[in-house]
Amino acid sequence: MVTSLGKYAWDEDETAVYSHLFLGQEAALGKADIRVESAYPWEGSVTYHVSAKIDELFTLAIHIPAYVKDLRVTVNGETFDTAGEIRDGYLYISREWGATIRWNFIFHCRCAKFMRVRMCARTSDAWR
Repeated sequence: MVTSLGKYAWDEDETAVYSHLFLGQEAALGKADIRVESAYPWEGSVTYHVSAKIDELFTLAIHIPAYVKDLRVTVNGETFDTAGEIRDGYLYISREWGATIRWNFIFHCRCAKFMRVRMCARTSDAWR
């Protein structure tokens, strides 16, 4: 399963590339080569480096989990307004590519009892 994880991480159609998972990896796709740097789930930050293979506008659709509330996105260092760009759980960014996309969010702790042990996941800022 681990060796096949890449095929679950990406999809591509005529107009878009879809990123489903925040894996630190490199993907050679039809429209672009994409390198992902990810500290997720320990930190709420992911960076995509997109190198286009085509000279046409296409969309990069990045899965945004439902629990993400305070999303901050930059494209080439400039703030990207996500209002109206998140649909069906994906952030859609359309452009001619050759860009670095960074997104950050506050990663809140969730505590759970499991087999009589109380565990707590680390937040992006501190333990809670």
